Amino acid sequence: MKKEWKSFWAVLVVFTGLMGCGGTAPTRFYTLTSIEPPGIEGRQTPPDKTVCLAVSMIEIPDYLDRPYIMTRDGHNGMDYSEFDRWAGSLREDVVRVLAENLSARLENVTVLTDKRAHPVDYRMRVNIRRLDPIQDERVQLRAIWSVLSKDGKELLIRQESNLSQPIEGRGYPAVVSAMSHVLGALSDEMTARLRTVVNSGAGSK
Repeated sequence: MKKEWKSFWAVLVVFTGLMGCGGTAPTRFYTLTSIEPPGIEGRQTPPDKTVCLAVSMIEIPDYLDRPYIMTRDGHNGMDYSEFDRWAGSLREDVVRVLAENLSARLENVTVLTDKRAHPVDYRMRVNIRRLDPIQDERVQLRAIWSVLSKDGKELLIRQESNLSQPIEGRGYPAVVSAMSHVLGALSDEMTARLRTVVNSGAGSK
């Protein structure tokens, strides 16, 4: 009789464990994507890359650079999704996307992200103060960015960008898509200023 009861409880424990496993939502992983500028498909052969830009430093708030995707539920509240996570470091993802965006927009500029010794003409620093999705509404971005001369001693550009992108749809895929698009809009602002500096040759001598 005791053996029968032991077998019963063992089966019950295993069954309960399986029920718990079966009810667990799968974890989904996301990455940001670069946004191509309009008209890129109709371009002719791209010109030679004659100028080199290093995206040498990007800072984001600690509350964003976590494995879990954060959304705001109002002005002060934050929610972190246990089952919706970044596939890697969000900071590194932002670096990659900005570099890809700028490279696609600046036809004659090579954009670097690594710290290896390489001759560069300009250095960019980006301090992202906000990249906050507000639930089912929009993504707000606030960034202060600067461009320095090749030796890092001359400040050529300093600008604050405040941008907003609607979240079109529901769920985390829509959130991540909006974050990618607002970084694309930031890249557009950067491109407009960078073209002026690059074309003038300021700071690259």
